[in-house]
Amino acid sequence: MKYFRSTISAIGLVLLSHAFINPAYAINCRKAKTQIDRAICGNHELLEVDFQLNRVYQSVLGSVGGRQSILGKRIVKSQRLWKAQRNFTWQNRKGRCYRDDECLILMHEERIAELEGSR
Repeated sequence: MKYFRSTISAIGLVLLSHAFINPAYAINCRKAKTQIDRAICGNHELLEVDFQLNRVYQSVLGSVGGRQSILGKRIVKSQRLWKAQRNFTWQNRKGRCYRDDECLILMHEERIAELEGSR
């Protein structure tokens, strides 16, 4: 029985740590340095929507021939601009989403829809 409990505990730890090292997540929560990255890592719903966004982003990049293709370079640039806007609007007192996780979730969902529409 003791072996069974320790095995179950080990499996649980592996699954829990999966969110922190899974390459599909855009943010490595173990190395989160910015306030917005720590906010995303601290909110399961935000982390999940960030995962979904990264999955869609990677899929769109793959469908246009990767980051080195002409369209891929445009998508990468667009994503960088979107992240800069997201960060500004969450960190700036005058931003529409100042420290508002629900608003940040909505921004991610809007970006997912935008990327899916570009396929």
